Amino acid sequence: MDVALLEHVAAVLSRHVKVDDRLTVGLSGGLDSVVLLRVLYLLRDRFPLRLAAHHVNHQISPHAASWAEFCEGLCLELAIPFTQTIVHVPRQTDMGLEAAARTSRHRVFRELDVDFIVLAHHQDDQAETVLFRLLRGGGVKGLSAMGESSILPKGEYHAVSPQLLRPLLHIPRSTLIEFARAEGLTWVEDESNTDARYTRNYIRSELMPRIEARFPAYRSVLDRCAAQFAEAEQLLDTLASMDAIGAIKAGRMSISALAALDEPRAKNLLRYFLAQHHLKMPSHDRLQEILRQIVTAREDAMACVMHDGIELRRFRGALYVAPQLSLPSSDWRSKWDGQWHWLIPELNGTMVFQDVSGTGIKKSVLLQNDVHVRLRSGGEKLRLGPHRPRRTLRNLLPATDIPPWDRERLPLLYIGDELACVPGVGIDAEFQAQPGEEGIAVTWVPAGK
Repeated sequence: MDVALLEHVAAVLSRHVKVDDRLTVGLSGGLDSVVLLRVLYLLRDRFPLRLAAHHVNHQISPHAASWAEFCEGLCLELAIPFTQTIVHVPRQTDMGLEAAARTSRHRVFRELDVDFIVLAHHQDDQAETVLFRLLRGGGVKGLSAMGESSILPKGEYHAVSPQLLRPLLHIPRSTLIEFARAEGLTWVEDESNTDARYTRNYIRSELMPRIEARFPAYRSVLDRCAAQFAEAEQLLDTLASMDAIGAIKAGRMSISALAALDEPRAKNLLRYFLAQHHLKMPSHDRLQEILRQIVTAREDAMACVMHDGIELRRFRGALYVAPQLSLPSSDWRSKWDGQWHWLIPELNGTMVFQDVSGTGIKKSVLLQNDVHVRLRSGGEKLRLGPHRPRRTLRNLLPATDIPPWDRERLPLLYIGDELACVPGVGIDAEFQAQPGEEGIAVTWVPAGK
């Protein structure tokens, strides 16, 4: 038994994990994750943790089913709770098969109701990642590679995402191989790991042995470099968070604040803004082009730049992130079933209802009639006060803060066949609650807001 390995992992656990935290090992069945599972199993008496394992079956290899069976049998032998998820990884994708598989895997991980997903990345993986990103022109953030711990973006079903924990990150793979042999462990071999058509495999099998022949300590050197880049990234994030004060509010960024910064600092703030929206970082040239288009557009222009499946739009001196969505058909409508948080996936948002008094829609009228939403078809009118004229939405919308691209998917609330309310615009006078009368306020919350 490698006592030093156990003590190293124990030290990592001591830094990050609390008593009764729920740890789930990302178990692929390969040597690295099998060693990780055994080490955590051997430490179970020292750390009163709730340990489990989860296998993601990507269905890429013809051996995928047998790997899942191996993982289940291993956990059964150790009396460790085991679960698995079968995912479909798109073969044709701009990001490549490896990256698509990783994205699918992380999507599964962030929906697990646990405190930590424990991964078996080691020092060789870290060195490989630094080289891979360096050769692809990665910046400071990319070259900081993997951290000992990190937080996944929030999942759909849980308020708090699990943390990723990598207790083997500073351990060379040779140590894991020695441990596995000493413990008599068995594992599965992924045949794709030897396919040099994949860039990472080429780096691992062709480049790294050549580098090692000349620079034997390259793993620890690149590990230290990654740590230094991580420190630089933290400083850049701190600077961006300072620049963001007053510049980024309610998910949008002030163009004037961005333009007031010198170019390196402006690009740093733009990266920070994109990261807040969980968007992929653009290349150096692409980032510069986004900055140029957004900052130099005319004041009255609604500039739009496509990036990572979304639209970066300029409107009234601010930069917005807008999803690319197709609209339902012109005759689409959806009926309200009385829920107070009404998710409308066709419009990518939620309509929120809240009890109020003396304002909002008359509660008795709203609850006693058929209520549904439609989209604009043209000519809709509202009378926002008893002594005010009826005006078309086309004339009312420009006075609101609703961006033009959101106006086409804005839900119009009908009571019976009468337009009663347009969230963000107003309530028709006929349906407005009077002073002292019970009312219901209606708010439209687009996804991500």
